[in-house]
Amino acid sequence: MGVIIWQIVAVVLLTALGLCGYLAILLKKALQASLIREEKAYKELLDYPQANPNPVMRINKLGVLTYANPACAPILVHWKMNLNEKLPAEWREIIRQVILSGKDQEIDINCGKYYYTLHVVPMGAEMTSVFGMDISARRQIEKELERRATTDEITQLPNRIIYEQNMALEIHHAKKNKVKLGIFIIRLDDYYEIINTYGQELANQFLKIFKDRLTDFIAGKATVARISENEFGVIEPDIREPSGMASYVQSLIEKCTIPYKIGEHDIFITISIGIAFYPNDGDTPDVLTRNAQLAVNRTSSTRNQYEFFQRGMIDQLQVKRNIITDLHRALENQQFVLYYQPQIQLKNNQMIGCEALIRWNHPQKGFISPFFFMTAAEETQLINPIGEWVLREACQQIIRWQKEGRPRIKVAVNVSARQLFQGDIVDVVRRAIRDTRISPDQLELELTESALVQDINTAIDIMKAFRALGVELALDDFGTGYSSLSYLMQFPVNKIKIDRSFVKIIEDDHEENYAVTKGIIELGHSLNLKVIAEGVETKTQLRYLKQHKCDQIQGYYFAQPQPVDKFAAFFKTEWKS
Repeated sequence: MGVIIWQIVAVVLLTALGLCGYLAILLKKALQASLIREEKAYKELLDYPQANPNPVMRINKLGVLTYANPACAPILVHWKMNLNEKLPAEWREIIRQVILSGKDQEIDINCGKYYYTLHVVPMGAEMTSVFGMDISARRQIEKELERRATTDEITQLPNRIIYEQNMALEIHHAKKNKVKLGIFIIRLDDYYEIINTYGQELANQFLKIFKDRLTDFIAGKATVARISENEFGVIEPDIREPSGMASYVQSLIEKCTIPYKIGEHDIFITISIGIAFYPNDGDTPDVLTRNAQLAVNRTSSTRNQYEFFQRGMIDQLQVKRNIITDLHRALENQQFVLYYQPQIQLKNNQMIGCEALIRWNHPQKGFISPFFFMTAAEETQLINPIGEWVLREACQQIIRWQKEGRPRIKVAVNVSARQLFQGDIVDVVRRAIRDTRISPDQLELELTESALVQDINTAIDIMKAFRALGVELALDDFGTGYSSLSYLMQFPVNKIKIDRSFVKIIEDDHEENYAVTKGIIELGHSLNLKVIAEGVETKTQLRYLKQHKCDQIQGYYFAQPQPVDKFAAFFKTEWKS
């Protein structure tokens, strides 16, 4: 029995020893595998900088490069150095400051076409590590965004931002050297008409050619920039003789207004130039630009191609601001009145209509002509409520005359460009007709061609809507538009109105001198349109127009515009031509 027990114990012990040996073998293998993994990880850690696509460097306290991975190559080329050599002096100082302060530094570096951000980290008192990041793609995007923010996309010229920055630098230079500086603003008078006539693509081609002509003429040290859609700015440094600028500007105008041949089109343009000088007209970019702008704006009223800034222009601007302020009150306080000027039919000397003309009865200044305030109204939103008031008042007057038993006549009302495109003008006219209950054919709307060509397709749609209401249309200031003959057949008008400039020139009976005036009358009749001449003041003018079968006449020869109470007498007047 005892022997059996000892045999059992021996078997158990042997089994246990076998299991322990087996377990030891398994443990040994596990330890070996773990060591292999750790060695591999350690080796990978040691090799990581070599594989890193971004620069990694180690630099000692003396500024000696002790390690650099392959990604550092562009930096080392930029620094003109190799491994175990000293960094450039400025970078050795950076390393010294990092070790002394114990604080990281982050620095951007430009290595030609490569850009990096280098993060310098202190590693005790003897060594620094530098970890870089390639930011070339980001900088390329930033440069492109900066270029777009400062460069005009079409002409590739500097934009207004750079223009004003360069002006500040040139002012500093001019002040230091005691010389004058010329500031020019060049406006393309016909730019929007070109867009509406030929399209944006051709307009862009025109801009590029215009830029080439302008830069070729300016050359030298001058700055040329595109500062708005239809304006270019020029900074001309070192002006010695401002008095000689007139001939310089005239030559510039001649160079830039030579007809432009683009594809099948010959483009004719005019330009206007405003000129200011440093230091006479201002000593900051804002003031000089504003004053040159005032000068170029002045050309529209003087009809000159260029204007030099004058101090009186600022006073005129203040007067204009005062007018705008007073205009708001005028509308609220019912200070506007309508005057009416007769329109006479020549074949029977009968008054067949009149034009409604606004006047402003200012409480302090008395009656003010629209010449002095309608431009200000056009530049503000006031033109829409003022225009609607004129329309409604004219319609109401038609009804008053009807109730008084007056002969039936048409009343012509002017519609401005801003009214035409920036308001609900068709609805305004529709409501006026509905509310006053006039017969629509007694209302005539006068539209200028210069307004219509701003957006020809929209203008035609609006005119068709007017005609659908039963309203008649007249093309005002005919002959002065951008492309009168090209678009006349597309405009659904009943009448053309010869501009007064073609009437004023008639001084004798030599018809060969007034071929354009005669041609307009014949053109109108060939299209079955009535023709009316405005601004008729002399017997000679009347005789010439009657001889060439102009249908209607309006002007001081027959009558000046009159208030409604005096106009009533015209219904009984026997007109003699």
